[in-house]
Amino acid sequence: MSLDVGSVLNFASARRSSLKGDRTPSVKLMTDRRRVRGTIRQPVRAQWKIEAHTKEFIDTMAHNAGISSSYMIELMAKHIQLDERGVPEWFTTPENVRERPIDAA
Repeated sequence: MSLDVGSVLNFASARRSSLKGDRTPSVKLMTDRRRVRGTIRQPVRAQWKIEAHTKEFIDTMAHNAGISSSYMIELMAKHIQLDERGVPEWFTTPENVRERPIDAA
């Protein structure tokens, strides 16, 4: 089964709204499996600012997998395919994007 971003975010929205009010969830929540305390050799707290919907997307993927969000990000970084420059294969830069010629007015 393949999920797109929209369905994952819809699940996140339903999950968030199900926790409002009486705090009785209408969506069954799984317990996140976390790493054993002390198994990270050099832990750091990432202080990036990202869009709220992106964080919800990562949180929901992690929740669906039964792992913490930080572990999900580590796994994503570990499994990403890089090109010869060390950049993700899907990432486009000005070097490898051809500009469309400007139409003559």
